[in-house]
Amino acid sequence: MLGDYVNYSGIKDDAKLIDEGFITSADVYSIVSFIAMKSGDLPIDIFTDGEIQTEGNIFDVIYNNELTKEELLNRLNTFQGLTGDNFILKTEVPQFDANMNRVSKMILEPLYPQNVFINIDYSSGAIKNYEYNDGYKIKKYEPEEIIHVKYFDPSINGLTDLRGLSPLQAGYMAMIASNNRSHANASMLKNGGVKGILTGETGGDGLSHALGDNIEKIQEELNKRLGQTGNFNSIYATKSSYKYTPIGMNANDLKIIESQAINLRELCNIFHLPSQLFNDSANKMYNN
Repeated sequence: MLGDYVNYSGIKDDAKLIDEGFITSADVYSIVSFIAMKSGDLPIDIFTDGEIQTEGNIFDVIYNNELTKEELLNRLNTFQGLTGDNFILKTEVPQFDANMNRVSKMILEPLYPQNVFINIDYSSGAIKNYEYNDGYKIKKYEPEEIIHVKYFDPSINGLTDLRGLSPLQAGYMAMIASNNRSHANASMLKNGGVKGILTGETGGDGLSHALGDNIEKIQEELNKRLGQTGNFNSIYATKSSYKYTPIGMNANDLKIIESQAINLRELCNIFHLPSQLFNDSANKMYNN
C-alpha cells in the first residue's frame, strides 16, 4: 500500500521520502551520498566527429555552468536516487563573445523535486506547466523550460501523475525498519542505565527506607540513579545482604541490533550496491 508515503491526492510524497530517508536515515544517506559523490568525480568527455571538445555550448552547459560539474552531478544523482525525478530548469543567459556579438548561454538549475507540481491537462494528458515553490514564492514554467528526467514507474500513478518511481518506494519498509532500529538502539543506550541491581534479600533496597512507601518518589529516585547514560554496563549496590538481579538487554534487544546488517543489505540491494562498501564485512557474498 502507498498510504504510508503518499499525500492525500495519491501522489507520492517526495518530501516525506527525503525527510525519512536522506535526512534521518544513516543507511540511506550513506548509500545515496556515496553514489552522488562518486558520480560527480567521473570525467565527462564531449566528442564531435571523434574529436574531443573543450569548448562550445554543450561543454559550457557541463563545465561552465553556475554550478561546478561535480556539484551539478551530485545534486542530480541525489534527487534521482531519493525521488526518482529530476526537474532541470533551462535558462538562456544573454552574453557577448570576443567580437561583441550578442550570444546566449544555457544555464541548468536542478529544482527540488519535492517542490515541483506538474499541472496536467487530463483531457489530453499533456503537461500545461510546472509550478515550483522556491521557498519564497510560486513560479510557473512552460514545458519547454523544464527537462524532466525520471525513473520509469509502471504503476497507475506513474501513468496519471507523470512522476518517476523512487527507489525508496520499493525499499520503504526496509528504510522504516532501519530508522526504527536506530531509534531502538538510541533508546536502549539512553534508558539502559545499569546492568543489574544488588539488593538485600531480606531488607529494603535502600530507597524505600529513605523515602517511605511513596512509590512515585521511589520510581523517580530509581530513574535518577539507574537511568543515566554514564551508568551504562555498571552495577548498582544497596546497603543490605546482597542479591544480584541482572537487568541487561534481553534476546529481543539483541535481535534488534543484529537486524542492522539485514536492513543495510536490503537498502543496498535496492541501489544495486554491495553492502561491503558500507562496513558490512559479515556479508560473504562478494568476498570470494
